[in-house]
Amino acid sequence: MSLGKQFQIILISFLFGMIFLACYDIFNRTFYKLKGKLVRFVFELIFFSVLVTIYYFVIFLINDGILSIYMPLFLIIGGLVYLKFVSSPLQCLYEKIVGRIEQKLTKLHLFFLKKCNIMKLKLRKLRGQINEKIKNKRNTKTIQKKQD
Repeated sequence: MSLGKQFQIILISFLFGMIFLACYDIFNRTFYKLKGKLVRFVFELIFFSVLVTIYYFVIFLINDGILSIYMPLFLIIGGLVYLKFVSSPLQCLYEKIVGRIEQKLTKLHLFFLKKCNIMKLKLRKLRGQINEKIKNKRNTKTIQKKQD
């Protein structure tokens, strides 16, 4: 393997270490309510399986999938650099983004609740009218039977 490919793999491993932890931060922020549950464990397993598959696919494209000892080392170093220097500013950004999304979803949720309540009231009114018509028909039938 040439020196250029080795530097390319080192750089990719370093960047993927940072990307892995950035994606995991987003994952944690999204699924923080599922702490200690089996569902979260399954989601994490699927999540990391997808990330590792993407990483190995890129490594496969560069050097036919040959794994070297320095690849996991630079994954770890990339993750540590992310934690030390990049994580804090991005956490604030994640919070702002998620807060805005929650705000939009809350407005959307309230809109749908209003529409559902209006529909429920209309359905109750319609159900009441139908019940009255059914009662009136029963009453007229019973009156007709009594008259006969």
